[in-house]
Amino acid sequence: MTNVDFVSLDIEEAINTATEFSIRSVPQMYILKNGKVVSQKVGASDYNTVSAWIKENV
Repeated sequence: MTNVDFVSLDIEEAINTATEFSIRSVPQMYILKNGKVVSQKVGASDYNTVSAWIKENV
């Protein structure tokens, strides 16, 4: 698998970023390439689902 960086964000402390990404539900995951969102996933998922989602979009 390609190198992937994971970042966690506290939406109560980073209100502007949460607003910029229109985060309305937690958990919410994004895949960004070159600073642009290429995919997003809302809600909890198991390891296999997240792994497949990453492989499809990276």
